[in-house]
Amino acid sequence: MVTKDDLKNIGWKDMLPIYLGGTGRMFLITISGIDYLFKPAEKKWTHEKQRFRGIVQEVASKIQKIVDEESYVPCIYFENKELAGSLQIKYKIDTNAPHYQIVQTDDSFDITREETKQFLREFITDYLLCNFDAHGSNFITDSNGIIRGVDKEQCFRYIATKNDYFNIFINPNEEYGESETIYNYLFKRYINGTLDIDFDILEKYIEKIENISDEDYISIFEEYIDARKHRIETSYLRKLILERKQQVRVKMNDFVSYLKEERDKMVGKKL
Repeated sequence: MVTKDDLKNIGWKDMLPIYLGGTGRMFLITISGIDYLFKPAEKKWTHEKQRFRGIVQEVASKIQKIVDEESYVPCIYFENKELAGSLQIKYKIDTNAPHYQIVQTDDSFDITREETKQFLREFITDYLLCNFDAHGSNFITDSNGIIRGVDKEQCFRYIATKNDYFNIFINPNEEYGESETIYNYLFKRYINGTLDIDFDILEKYIEKIENISDEDYISIFEEYIDARKHRIETSYLRKLILERKQQVRVKMNDFVSYLKEERDKMVGKKL
């Protein structure tokens, strides 16, 4: 992965526009033979600079790495005389892997045990980041079969409002035409008995989060918190972010118990 110092002199002349769906402007840049994706830190339609949109992508990458280093997406935020945005590695995609946005809208697709395990890993990360933009299009499967969560620009968008990540029947982005999270889809299928999920794997990811001190954890977010200070009071945002980390075990255990109880009710009705 390049460093921020390596990016001091790159500019628009080095960028090749690339279309990857409804993600806003995206560009391809090759540095030392490695392909990267650059996403400007800006509003989607007006291109107004908004630093927090890029900073949070780097923050999300760091949290992914804590949860699971093998599957995290290296990403850094940088600014120079011309550019401000996030840069992440462009992975080679497994062309035989399912497109999860299509899977999410068709219950006839089979989800494998390995896929559900990987989505539980991503669920931990997106809960911590309060990221409701985790629909199927924001996951890729690389050439090694690793599912990776991408495009984390909307993390914490609803942290002070619609922040109940365990209500599988809400979709704050519905008013913008976006799909619900893929987790809602998977958990609904679990409840109705059409998908089996082994939740035991959550434990190892919870332990990784708990092994980090609150001080070290919140330090990851300080630049982002400062960039959001014109929208939300910094001490309040810091409190909300830290509470998600502190409550991860209780929240996850309670949620899994709820899912199992609802599945028992549903399966019982079918019998």
